[in-house]
Amino acid sequence: MMIMSYRNITEHGARDTGYLHAQGQWALHLQNLMRLAFAAVLGAAITVEPHPEHRPVQVAIVAVYGVATLWRLRRAARRPHQGAGLQTLLPLAADITVVVVLHLLSSGSTMLLNSLFLLLAIAAFQPVLALGTLSITSAVAAYTGMLLLDTRVQHSLDAGQAWVLLIVFVLTGSLCLLLCTIQSQRVTRIAKLIDDRTRLLAEVMRSDERERALLAERLHDGPLQHVLATHLDLQQGLSADPRASITRASSNLLEVARGLRETTRELHPAVLDTVGLGQAVRDLVDLTARRTGIASSCHVAPTAPSELDALVYGAARELLANVSRHSEATSLVVSLAVDAHTEMLELVVADNGTGTDLRILDERLAQGHIGLASQRFRAEAAGGRLAITSNCPGTSVSVTVPFIPSGAGGRPGDADVA
Repeated sequence: MMIMSYRNITEHGARDTGYLHAQGQWALHLQNLMRLAFAAVLGAAITVEPHPEHRPVQVAIVAVYGVATLWRLRRAARRPHQGAGLQTLLPLAADITVVVVLHLLSSGSTMLLNSLFLLLAIAAFQPVLALGTLSITSAVAAYTGMLLLDTRVQHSLDAGQAWVLLIVFVLTGSLCLLLCTIQSQRVTRIAKLIDDRTRLLAEVMRSDERERALLAERLHDGPLQHVLATHLDLQQGLSADPRASITRASSNLLEVARGLRETTRELHPAVLDTVGLGQAVRDLVDLTARRTGIASSCHVAPTAPSELDALVYGAARELLANVSRHSEATSLVVSLAVDAHTEMLELVVADNGTGTDLRILDERLAQGHIGLASQRFRAEAAGGRLAITSNCPGTSVSVTVPFIPSGAGGRPGDADVA
């Protein structure tokens, strides 16, 4: 059983949350650096303007824009986790406004018009899809308006050139929107994985206590009761019929030994080191059948020792426990084999019970039921997968992991059993 302190869980959660903050701040920092380059392009555009009557006002606007960008960079460095919403929303409005105002004060400069291409590149690094879409849409609208409605631009470009520029701008905007979508999906997926991991870590402490309580209950209801009964039999044997008392005591001690053997085998399957995974899985199936009365069959193909035997055994234990507790099944089929083509070790546990509502698995994880979730994460971490198929009736769960031999030769007892 794994034991983790609250401090461990807090440190993991803080580190994961810090990672997401770092990703968001990195994107903001990169966008502000690109805005400095954007300010330089705007400055160059107004410098080569053929009619400089509004140049002082234009220079002042570009200077304010550049200073504001530098201030945002410095502020983000000092307080990296504050004002993230304003740090992303306000600059979007400022970008378009600066270009439009400068263009209105110009003589229809195509340089100012084409500087909007840089805004598309800035939007491509936006981790929030809604803000990226807003920025790209605004840039396309501004570009279209200045290109097609400003007669001063039309005098410097013929109709064919204007439409080609517009098509190129729209295609570039679409590509940047695609990049922004990929970035947003990546951040969302990482956030979900971190959220699931944090919940699992927090549940470890509670699951450890539940395992201890279950073990205590099993020992109390099984071996301890037999030990107490043996004690009473021995006391009676001192004053009554010693032969009958000793016979009952011997029987009780055998029950104690059997119960302790089953418990220790579930806690640490030493059979993995002796007769192999196949026999260990068979023992689990037999134990489930004895405890529940479910008609069971187990099909195990001969396999060599594998590096992931303990992982597969843990999955089999969890799946069979779920069948016992939740399925209401009357029959159970377990198979274990290695696919010769894919070199994957596959465990399949199928029952004819009430089935599983796949839509509520995430809800059960949120409520603290981490059994299937933890097995899925372990399988995926090992390069495999866990798949659940809900039938009518019944449920089939397959756990597939890479077969990584840990030694040559097979183990005894790994023949097919029905």
